[in-house]
Amino acid sequence: MEENNHKGEREMCMKTFYYIEKDGQIFLVERDGILCLPEKEEIPFEFKQLKDMGIKEAKIIYCEPKLDNHPHHWPHKDTIPTMNADPLVRLAVNRSLVRHASDAIIVKDGKVLMVKASRGILPGTWDLPGGFINYGESPEESLIREVKEEIGLKVQPQKLFWMGTENINGFYFMVFIYLCEIVEGEIKPDPTEISDVDWLPLDKAIKSAEKQFVKKSLEHYKKSL
Repeated sequence: MEENNHKGEREMCMKTFYYIEKDGQIFLVERDGILCLPEKEEIPFEFKQLKDMGIKEAKIIYCEPKLDNHPHHWPHKDTIPTMNADPLVRLAVNRSLVRHASDAIIVKDGKVLMVKASRGILPGTWDLPGGFINYGESPEESLIREVKEEIGLKVQPQKLFWMGTENINGFYFMVFIYLCEIVEGEIKPDPTEISDVDWLPLDKAIKSAEKQFVKKSLEHYKKSL
């Protein structure tokens, strides 16, 4: 009970800051020579509050400004790493970036190949094999690499079947989901990445999926049969 009271007190004392972005330009204020996120009274224009960015270090609200002209004089988010910016600014910029990934739908005898990650965003939950797209990779190249690394199979993407977005723990993901066939290899999960692998009946795979874009893509696959 005492711990919950302390948590409530911390939340009441936590300041609210506003991450205001327009086409990559960010409105910041300077405090003691450091670029910082503004508090409400420091914002000289109207803006629309959209969503809490889910950053535990402070309450930061993602906002859209209402302006007559493009704010070309605001710093661009891409330049923040080179600037003297407060850590909260860096956290908010990082959180605002969309993560891209590729996943594979692999079906055999009416069953879907599903994996449980041993680490990452939602460890221990059923998911499609796949992962993040690295710098310089195409979604297809990423998919082939990730499936090989995770479970030892070489696959060939046959068709871009679904694209989905989802907010998971405050991070936004855009995922390219491909129908794939196995070219060669045997299932040999890397224990540092995957804790379990199984062929699940389609309905069970849909029910077991935690990520909504996985669930929706499998539901769409079922309708296509």
